[in-house]
Amino acid sequence: MEKTYVHEGEPIEVGKLLKQKFKFSRRMITSLKKTNGIAVNSNAVFSNFVVQSDDTVTVTLPDLTSDNILPEKGDLEVVYEDDFLLAVNKPKGIPVHPTLNFKSGTLANFVMYYFKGAPFVFRPVNRLDKDTSGLVLIAKDKNTAFQLSKQLKNGEIRKIYRATVVGTPPESGTVDAPIARCTDSIIKRCISPDGKPSETVFRTLSAENGLSVVEAEPVTGRTHQIRVHFAHIGHPLYADFLYGEEIPGKTFRLHCHTLIFTHPETGKTLKIEC
Repeated sequence: MEKTYVHEGEPIEVGKLLKQKFKFSRRMITSLKKTNGIAVNSNAVFSNFVVQSDDTVTVTLPDLTSDNILPEKGDLEVVYEDDFLLAVNKPKGIPVHPTLNFKSGTLANFVMYYFKGAPFVFRPVNRLDKDTSGLVLIAKDKNTAFQLSKQLKNGEIRKIYRATVVGTPPESGTVDAPIARCTDSIIKRCISPDGKPSETVFRTLSAENGLSVVEAEPVTGRTHQIRVHFAHIGHPLYADFLYGEEIPGKTFRLHCHTLIFTHPETGKTLKIEC
């Protein structure tokens, strides 16, 4: 993949230009040097080369592929796609990545099949549990992955979910309770004063037959945050075997339906809904 930019302005080292214009990390610039991936006016240069006004800077990102993830045909609902990122609606019941228990039939396998015939590295920006459905954002190149991961770490990607919970929560509210890993479990989380600060904003959309549909936005990004927080306020997700009541043959209903973030290439706010 190539990025081309015609410089207009004062002389500047190309490495500094790449940081400013493309938000490249120092590690990425170093890797580009090793592959002769930086060129000015079609000539390969090092990062300390000084770019003049009207010079054309071309960056060639190396073509890599996730050799350890086999392409596998499956249902892949593409919600949004451009040259830099892909957003898909992950079905309930499939993992994002292959694991020891799920070596095939994962979202990664399906995405690799979608790009079959072209080098591609599977770089999911956000991850969902196996039984959580909804939007997964996938970067198409290393720099896009870096920029979006930084947004995610800084809490700049808004993720809005819908869930079915037991009982009728308040019309709206905020759960502000620290979450920690339970000492007797590798998977389970709990509310603990020693946990990491965790905040979830919610509103109740409907209530019927002892169940409610809520919309929840985790302000922080802790593991199982929505499930833990609703159990904490007495309204666990319906059929949540870990934090509520296990119901044979059923699993909890949790769906990520909206992602809002800054597009790393255009700088514009992008809202993707599913």
